[in-house]
Amino acid sequence: MNAMNFITKAHSHGKAIRALGSNGAAVLGVLGLDFTPARDGAQVTASALAALSGPSEVSMGDIRGKTLQEVWPTLSEEGKKSFARRMNAILEQLRSLQGRYIGSVEEGPAVDMRRSTERGGPFSSETDFNTFLRQNAISKIPKIYHRMLASLMSDTHRILFTHGDLSPRNILVREGRIVGLLDWECAGWYPEYWEFVRFFRNIYTRIDWHEYADIIFTDSYPSEVMTDHFLGRLTRH
Repeated sequence: MNAMNFITKAHSHGKAIRALGSNGAAVLGVLGLDFTPARDGAQVTASALAALSGPSEVSMGDIRGKTLQEVWPTLSEEGKKSFARRMNAILEQLRSLQGRYIGSVEEGPAVDMRRSTERGGPFSSETDFNTFLRQNAISKIPKIYHRMLASLMSDTHRILFTHGDLSPRNILVREGRIVGLLDWECAGWYPEYWEFVRFFRNIYTRIDWHEYADIIFTDSYPSEVMTDHFLGRLTRH
């Protein structure tokens, strides 16, 4: 995995990121850290993340490959498990980065795309983030529902770097490998469960991608998923 390069087309606040490195350096372009072009690629370094990433060579060529969504129906059971394990390794790199606030990169607002795109923050505490998530609940629901929701929502999660939209359409593959992650507009620093919850937001698909969640994710958050579904039912259309 250390030798893998991620060649992506990412967006954060309208800024395109053309290349992201390996071994945790995938985050560097998104965070706007040191990114110095070179003749045959780019040298990506960041002293703030030196212990994690270090230098990484990144190709600046055109993105080549297919989305995992295109490839998935053609895969055997073992082929699907192989991609799930590769995705797990990538996630472990991203999740090794801890944040100090909840929001998008470069201290931008947090984004909740439950039914429409809502933005708020950035938030200095998970308590404030939870209040933001509940604020779009239907106003006429009984107050006890609000109290129950508040009691279900923890405020002690770690804040980790999150891609935010790990759909097969956003995973670029070639020759049996994952070569890029696309669509970083939802990326940022979020409670540790957020990636898992976002993964299950759209479960009504024609492919069985979600059946491999136990391989893709080292940690699972079933209570947070169920709470999120409950909150979704109470959210204004």
